[in-house]
Amino acid sequence: MNHREASPTPKTQNQASPTQTAPNAPARHDANLVQRFQTGDETAFVETMERHKGENFCCGLQPAW
Repeated sequence: MNHREASPTPKTQNQASPTQTAPNAPARHDANLVQRFQTGDETAFVETMERHKGENFCCGLQPAW
């Protein structure tokens, strides 16, 4: 009986490793939310605010000296 180990599937140019795609996933999601909001989906705005609440929004409230 011949038992051969399966060789890993070679990556094509369209396949990216998880480490290449993971860091950009939040930015892509945010871009999608902006696009949805621009087309009238108000729930996308709410989701954006929920995702980023507490992230440097206080800086926008401080007066410019």
